[in-house]
Formats: sequence, C-alpha cells, structure tokens
Amino acid sequence: MIIPKAVKIVIIAFSLNFKLELTISDENHSEIDVHGGAGMEQWVAESKWQRGRKVGPGDIEKLLDKAEVVKKDRQAERMRIWFFSYEGFSEEALEFCT
Repeated sequence: MIIPKAVKIVIIAFSLNFKLELTISDENHSEIDVHGGAGMEQWVAESKWQRGRKVGPGDIEKLLDKAEVVKKDRQAERMRIWFFSYEGFSEEALEFCT
C-alpha cells in the first residue's frame, strides 16, 4: 500500500438533531426527522417508512415548508434537503421535483 506524504483531512463541526420540533404556524406543529447544520448551511431530511404508500407531491411540499422555517430561523444561506422513502416516490412527486 502506498501512503501519501500529505493527506488533507477536512473536519466540519456541525450540530445534528433527530426529531427537531418546530411550529410552522399557530395551528400547525410539526417535526423534522433529521436536522443538522454547519455555519450558514443547514440540512433537513425526512424519512418515510410506509409500506404500500409512495411519497406524493404534498409530502414534498410539507418538507419544503419545514426547510423554509429552518432557513429563516437559522438565517441559513444554503439549505440541503433530503427525502428518503421506503416505497419510493409517485410519478407526480417525481414530476414535481423536476
């Protein structure tokens, strides 16, 4: 095995929260499955483990609304948004994302 003389390692200090609770409006209390951030970048992720039900455009819109709340609250310049689905995504959801 060849070992390089210089190896650059980048370590990013970030916070990671599971099940971050937030209020989108007075009537709508919600949560984010995974939230993390480093500096001016924030990450949100949603995971749907539902058998027999694909994620639809409405599910994606809800996650985008949650991400917007985090962006404003954390004054983020950049958002990274992930959505994981056991059953996948409906055709309508895929079209919504393009």
